[in-house]
Amino acid sequence: MRERLRQLGGQLEVDFGTNGTTVVATLPVTIRFCAPAEPPETDALPAGDSQTGLQAEPDTHPRSRILIADDHELMRRGLRGLIESHNDWAVCGEAVEGNEAVRKTRELRPDLVIMDINMPNLTGIDAAQRIRKESPATKILFFSVYDSAHVVREILNVGGQGYVAKSRAGSDLVNAVRMVLDGQTFFPSLSKIAQLA
Repeated sequence: MRERLRQLGGQLEVDFGTNGTTVVATLPVTIRFCAPAEPPETDALPAGDSQTGLQAEPDTHPRSRILIADDHELMRRGLRGLIESHNDWAVCGEAVEGNEAVRKTRELRPDLVIMDINMPNLTGIDAAQRIRKESPATKILFFSVYDSAHVVREILNVGGQGYVAKSRAGSDLVNAVRMVLDGQTFFPSLSKIAQLA
């Protein structure tokens, strides 16, 4: 726990007092707003500062927009914290079940969806199929407790770009997000993929 907090810029203090143990976890708070997918109306954009005549500089490095789809709140919070600790990424929304993931992908147009495979109402695999049909440019990185050749086969069949086992999230997730956003794939268990041949 102390190491994870340190990675996020925080700290863990433990006080073994006479009346019991006190544990205090401290994390820096960064509030980021993920802008809507549609650009604002052109007449709402200022042409420049009327007093100085300076033009606003365009954002040459926009952050990648990421949607988190997982039915466990603690998992979503953890993913959000990990993602938002990187300046190049922003969480633009969360979904707690498959149908909501499809709808929010349609509305928010994220660059990447981190999708749990096992979700209520509509599984992550079925949601991914719909998302790929409606938003083929949106990349999908699967996230699950399951780690088998069968899971990898399903992910490949629906056009997923990667897979991270929840048990390895701390070591694999950041690298997986970076690679998938860069147009690569992330399947760390090559032996499982080899079994598909």
